[in-house]
Amino acid sequence: MFDVVKLEQMSILKMIRPDTGGCMRTDVEGDTSSNEQATPQAWLCSGLITHGIQLWHSSASLSTRMTAMLCLVLFAGNSVALTLGPSREVNKPENGFIVVEAESTSAAGDWSVHSFTEETPVGKTLRKGMLFDPQRSELKSAKKEQTLYYFFKTDEAANYRIAMFMGRDKSKYNAPDLGGDSRGWGDLRNNDVYVSVFEAKSGKVIQEPTRFFFGTSHRLNDRMIWGNQFDPTMGGPEGWTQAKRAQVPLRANTAYGLAVSGRGDGVIIDKITIRSDRHLKSTRSHRAPKGKTLPALPEPSVKDVDLSQHPSMARWSKAGVQGGIPKNMRVRGKIGPADNLQEAIDIVHKRGGGVLLLKKGSYHVRDRPIQMRSKVVVRGEDRKAVRIESRITKKQGSNTIQFEDTQYAGLENLTINYVPPDGSKPKHDLYRGTMPSADYRVHGVVITAGSSNNWVRGCNILNTGCDPIVIGGNNNTMTNNYIDGAYHKNGGSGYYRIARGMDNLIKGETMKNIRHFGILNGKAAYNVVVGCFFATDVNFHTGDLGYNLIEGNSMHLPKHHNWQLISTGGPPWGHMPPGNGNIVVNNLTRHERYNNSIISIKNVVYTFEGYGTPVATNLKVPEGGRFYVPAWPTREDKGRR
Repeated sequence: MFDVVKLEQMSILKMIRPDTGGCMRTDVEGDTSSNEQATPQAWLCSGLITHGIQLWHSSASLSTRMTAMLCLVLFAGNSVALTLGPSREVNKPENGFIVVEAESTSAAGDWSVHSFTEETPVGKTLRKGMLFDPQRSELKSAKKEQTLYYFFKTDEAANYRIAMFMGRDKSKYNAPDLGGDSRGWGDLRNNDVYVSVFEAKSGKVIQEPTRFFFGTSHRLNDRMIWGNQFDPTMGGPEGWTQAKRAQVPLRANTAYGLAVSGRGDGVIIDKITIRSDRHLKSTRSHRAPKGKTLPALPEPSVKDVDLSQHPSMARWSKAGVQGGIPKNMRVRGKIGPADNLQEAIDIVHKRGGGVLLLKKGSYHVRDRPIQMRSKVVVRGEDRKAVRIESRITKKQGSNTIQFEDTQYAGLENLTINYVPPDGSKPKHDLYRGTMPSADYRVHGVVITAGSSNNWVRGCNILNTGCDPIVIGGNNNTMTNNYIDGAYHKNGGSGYYRIARGMDNLIKGETMKNIRHFGILNGKAAYNVVVGCFFATDVNFHTGDLGYNLIEGNSMHLPKHHNWQLISTGGPPWGHMPPGNGNIVVNNLTRHERYNNSIISIKNVVYTFEGYGTPVATNLKVPEGGRFYVPAWPTREDKGRR
């Protein structure tokens, strides 16, 4: 095992002419107590010349190997010498996951160690990283580059993926990102980095300098992830379409160096992660979940669990209706299928709220959506026999039932079924095209952004025209519902979606024959998804705010479903990467199409690092065995009568 020894002085041993072309190797003698000849290399690839000198100390042989790192960067035909210091440590893996604190290296060029305050839903966080200072080199002026070096050791032979967590300090730069919108991919003004990987001992280049870039966010003090490789032969939208996740094949038990050069406008590199594909491997203990089998997880109480073990646990404990779904609400009205459902809801609302009980039969929705009212609970006598039949079209309204600026209202113990006017049946394995007419693109239950503390419990939502459930509000509870089928499952349709909502509880749901369960858009945060059965994927789709919890669910995807079990949207379609702090843990998974059961190793905590599937982390499961410990009872049968 090698430890890096800090070099106090650096020197240029040999200058390489910029017109040599190709890759050039130079051997330089170093002072070695074992008379071993050092063989540092210099290379010129993709416009980047690097001459490396490293100093290693081996505790076993007490031999010393000197190699100094300096970088010559070509720009406009000129060579610029940048003096580098070594990293302070060799970073070691755990669970195939290596975390590098970005400030653990000596600064070079326009980089400097910098502290900044990041504002997140958790609050303000003081962070430290490596800042590219725009005061000395802005993108508007001549392009400047600089290089940072980090060292790490692998624990297995695999494809290793590289991601960089970023921030932007608005005190250093207070303008939209130049070239950073969907029309500017490949713009030379855009923030980017070049990353190369080499064997630390021999200097052999494993990956030549390759361009990375981050997403489209214009928000300042926002966190971003650099983890995608731009096709250098393409420009603009075409290059973005060709982008792929950065991954490098590496050997086991080998020390490597990571060289990072780049440019930016107030961009801070906070940390770098390097991880193997171990999280993609099947695990025999979870190979074949049967039916609705759920992981056996403990049910701890807030009385005996320290919620401060993880910064989000206290907030997750209060997800859903604040104080829990109300119990023992009085029945204030009772109607049959021949009565007007909307009028009855309005009457109960005027009486101060309560339960509206629906007798067995079919209640037809034709002319306009049903509007829920605050403090009114619509409850069926029988879950299957009380049916709300929606025959609405998009011309009449996009929703069957909607909670708009509504608080403490609920739907319970009934079935909502969509019946298109032409009488056609949905095709469960069709994810492209529209079928039937686009006029039937009608949602099932929609909770708008101005609504909070509502619930849908013990209901069947069948064959929706478009999205069966849309949650835009906060502190709502969806529990013990059965969702099956959607007519429109092409792009952007057929989701069970949390869209901008926060602090919602999704518990004990069954979902099948829909496009995605989606957590998406900039205000979706602190949502808790526990104890559900998914026959569809969980997709972090378009730039959520982070800190969402996916815990203790069963996921069993059929062969016709071609998305990964848990993943993100893709950059070619304009999707932003997920936010920080999302946790995926103790889920039971199986995908019949790909014959795998990924992300299901017991008590391994996964999170996202940019696009793709979650990756294993070194986080520990809290004492008590759960991240979600409810602050109040959430049993599905409470509050029904």
